[in-house]
Amino acid sequence: MTPYKKAKRYSVYVIARIFLSFLTLFPLNLALSIGSFLGLIANYVALRPRRIALRQLRETMSYSESEASDIVQQLFRNCGLLAVEMACLSKIYRQIQNYVRVDESDLTVLKNELLKNRGAVIVSAHIGNWELLAQRMVAADIPSSVLARMNPNPYLGKWIVEQRQRSGLEVIDRQDPKAARKVFAALKKNRIVGFLIDQDTKVKSDFVPFFGRQASTPRGAAQFALRNDTPTFFMYSCREVKGHRIKVQPVSLKPYFTMPREDGIRALTGDLTVLIENAVREHPDQWMWFHERWKTQPLPEAVVQGKPGKLV
Repeated sequence: MTPYKKAKRYSVYVIARIFLSFLTLFPLNLALSIGSFLGLIANYVALRPRRIALRQLRETMSYSESEASDIVQQLFRNCGLLAVEMACLSKIYRQIQNYVRVDESDLTVLKNELLKNRGAVIVSAHIGNWELLAQRMVAADIPSSVLARMNPNPYLGKWIVEQRQRSGLEVIDRQDPKAARKVFAALKKNRIVGFLIDQDTKVKSDFVPFFGRQASTPRGAAQFALRNDTPTFFMYSCREVKGHRIKVQPVSLKPYFTMPREDGIRALTGDLTVLIENAVREHPDQWMWFHERWKTQPLPEAVVQGKPGKLV
């Protein structure tokens, strides 16, 4: 990293920390109102992310321009709320059972699966507040780990990891050469491990349909699930008028064991992506449409032969 880039990233970190620390001085409801207002301002100044979100909404869900514009405005508002919730994480954690609600019956099902002593694979997406989903599992006395991409700003990234880990959540760096070993170790310790598989990233991926278009989708969750018949759940957080609601759906792995290994992994990845698509359709203003989800496309011969070739 050049001295200029290092200084620039540190400056961004300092400004962000000062601003976020300032927000923690206010009562939570007032801080959230400020975050919501700033998100609405960002809707008019963050032009490139707004264009990407509008284009992808119109292409995938056939919204009119005005409908897509309204959804993107709400998405920016949600991002403002996300920033405040991350800054006020310690304050929220003290009341997280009320702020992030989950049915006790769903927690019971998850805890019963953990009695098999194989851990559990949790598949989720960038909907609502995925950070609070993980924290809510920890608060329910469920040992939890997450596989995460580190922020490109190392100073900001370190602070985010520290925020996540305060409650006891284990964070596994996706780019760590030992990441797979750490995931296996976490499962062996009977921890749940969370995977976000709804973005086009530089990890081993399969092309599966997402809103009717081929999307490069991380296959790690399916691999870990099928390797040891690990209990698997799809979970996501959706924002409500006050706080969040976590929705939980167990995933049966039996159909995939009848297939050749690679076919099973691809099929499970595709079916998990269908669950994500359904959640996005239900809450379109809470998914990160700013991310260029379909940027990577399969090579023509890969589409015909089912191979994982890519064309960026």
